[in-house]
Amino acid sequence: MVLKNDNLNISTMKVFQYSISTSLIWCSFDFGTVVANDKDEARTKAIAQLTHDFNVANDALKPFGFTIEFNKDEVEIVEL
Repeated sequence: MVLKNDNLNISTMKVFQYSISTSLIWCSFDFGTVVANDKDEARTKAIAQLTHDFNVANDALKPFGFTIEFNKDEVEIVEL
């Protein structure tokens, strides 16, 4: 959506929900929301957030010899 005024051209950002479609892991950090202009931008932001969250989880799991990963192709994006 674009709101127009004589001197303003403001685009309204949208909220997108993301999740990982695999059922191999169930955790509190494999889903969330991002604010973006379009679905492509939302996917980029979601993957960045998931990468960060999985890195934090892996840092905690590393002393026990475990790691978890996600497939970027399995990230689902839905506009709310």
